[in-house]
Amino acid sequence: MEKNSANKLLKILTAAVIILFGFVIVQSLLVKGSNSDMANMVLRAYDLLHGDILCRNWHEFMFYTTDLLFYDIVTLFTGISTRTVYIATFLMIILMYFAGALLIKRDGKFEATFVLLFLLLTGINIDLYVHTAVFAYSFLALYFLNNYIGDGKKKDIALCSVFTLAGLIGDKLILPMLIMPVLVCCAVKLLKYPIKEVKKYLNIIYIFSGIFIAFILLSKILTATGITIYQRNTYHLYIYHLFTLPVKFKTFLLQLIHLFEAQCFGEIVSIKTIPNITRFLVILTGYTIAFKEILLLLKDKNKDFINAILSLNILFLTFIMIFTNVNEYFPSLRYIAYFPAAFAVLITRKCFNLNTKPLYVLITVLYTLTIINILITPVKTSVFVDKKDTTAISEFLLSHNLTNGLATYWNASDIVVKTGNRLKIRAFDVYDNNVSQIFSSTNYKWYKDEKFNFILLAQKDIVKPEQLPEPDEIIHFENYIIYRYDNPIIVKTTR
Repeated sequence: MEKNSANKLLKILTAAVIILFGFVIVQSLLVKGSNSDMANMVLRAYDLLHGDILCRNWHEFMFYTTDLLFYDIVTLFTGISTRTVYIATFLMIILMYFAGALLIKRDGKFEATFVLLFLLLTGINIDLYVHTAVFAYSFLALYFLNNYIGDGKKKDIALCSVFTLAGLIGDKLILPMLIMPVLVCCAVKLLKYPIKEVKKYLNIIYIFSGIFIAFILLSKILTATGITIYQRNTYHLYIYHLFTLPVKFKTFLLQLIHLFEAQCFGEIVSIKTIPNITRFLVILTGYTIAFKEILLLLKDKNKDFINAILSLNILFLTFIMIFTNVNEYFPSLRYIAYFPAAFAVLITRKCFNLNTKPLYVLITVLYTLTIINILITPVKTSVFVDKKDTTAISEFLLSHNLTNGLATYWNASDIVVKTGNRLKIRAFDVYDNNVSQIFSSTNYKWYKDEKFNFILLAQKDIVKPEQLPEPDEIIHFENYIIYRYDNPIIVKTTR
């Protein structure tokens, strides 16, 4: 009787947390608004739905099967609008939480105790805005792969292959997140056991190698037809100099602290900082489990395939963030924005064998601290979005019949989407003293078909006034400067 009552209470608390988290995430999305990265997703989706199915007019195929897929679906109903950004982002976040929850199913079933623990450990992640779909795909692929290892059903490995290939086509982040950890884990199994005992692991290596070969062939075919899967200006990956590592480690630690909302250093211990201290302990616990899981894998003692893959995944991304040029500035934490969910899975799965009483105590403490944190902390915004109120400048441009112009990246497409495509402002930069099309996230037909009669710059912008052609009129409005031209501006295109 008591057990049934406890289960009912846990289900009620779990439902309450899901609703509360959903409400706070929606609030955060509305507060943080959108930026040009998100706006370009909307514009790509709109073009795709209106005939450019393979994004031929865009610079890259990137995100085609991941984030862009969600924008396609939402844009179909909402068109060019900031609502598209909010709804698509929310759907991806919900999918990632659900996919993470699948990884803590025990004996093929959801248990309210562990779902609640997973949610409380993950917390409210406000830094999920790009790459979110590939995070979800990786979790889903791992879930089906683990099922295949357990029961050997072909449908599970088929579904794993679908999500893996879709993730690879859309976002190369799946390489260190899933493909590399799986290949390493399976290779270790093959080295430790006779082939007959590890046939499934050998099959997985064949299948994942086949997926990668299929991706390479698809990439070659698309390239031959003028479509590039990833950005053409992608930087080369290289290892940083040894003496820069202390600085890189400090940056990475600060990123983790921000991501997990674990800002507790230099603060007076109070009701406000206790939840943050707890979140920092989650980071330490997650890394401790990850390192132990890797040691167990190397010693032939690992019995948890999901935790082994997630541990390798965390190790690979940590190495990349600290030792390579991928993490060049603070918002690069977007590449590890799934860490709270991954750490929550690791810890929750380790609690499967925990006695009921300490488990309930842990949930009670985390639940209380989560509620306190939500009540005393204002709605936060992501580091990725610097919300701008462009209403005044948009109305000013429209009232002066300045509808087709150029602006630097972070001011261009964001204004287009916020005005529902009434203003057509395209991103530009200056290369070799030429006003030029930006090399990424732009449609080359904009610059070919549209005529631009002004350039919009913020007071402090990456392009300086002296780099621009001589204007016929200079207009100042609030924090913006508008350079108007009688004749259309000549823009150098990439094609």
